[in-house]
Amino acid sequence: MRPDLKKNKRGAALTTSINMHCKTRYSVIRAARILDMSQRDVVVLLLKRAMRDIDATQGGFSTVKYQQHRPREEWHCFCIQYHQDEYEFFNDLRRLCKRSVSRLLAIAVKKYLDELLGFSRKSIINYLGYLGYSVGKSIVKGIICWHFYWGELRTKHRSHPPARILRTTSPTYS
Repeated sequence: MRPDLKKNKRGAALTTSINMHCKTRYSVIRAARILDMSQRDVVVLLLKRAMRDIDATQGGFSTVKYQQHRPREEWHCFCIQYHQDEYEFFNDLRRLCKRSVSRLLAIAVKKYLDELLGFSRKSIINYLGYLGYSVGKSIVKGIICWHFYWGELRTKHRSHPPARILRTTSPTYS
């Protein structure tokens, strides 16, 4: 799953793929038609809802769990482009939940698709909640601490312990 880079308005777009079971794929296509938006946007909205309820889906100290094995013809390889912040956000989701992004999407379709279809297009757009992603690092008494910021950093952020921002997608960070 090596992402390829392509430039867009929000910076480089990262192209990767998600393995979808045919039922998940059909649900995403149906939702995209009903909501009059791209399948990519439906996938992103569903995964963001999964992050909203991360307390219920966090994984333990285990390996990443993938979807159940099924015959090859039941799967669809869905090519998707993420913005840089989305890509990092969903990788964090994968890391915290200990589930593949494909499995998280299948869970999100079951848990959140009806909720998504109940919203108006305007409230869906307002729901997004974050734009930007930054990673910081600090060392406290020899312990390395990583700081993940989901949202746009506009000025130098003070944290305790103080963290040095290593990378950011925020164009306004100074």
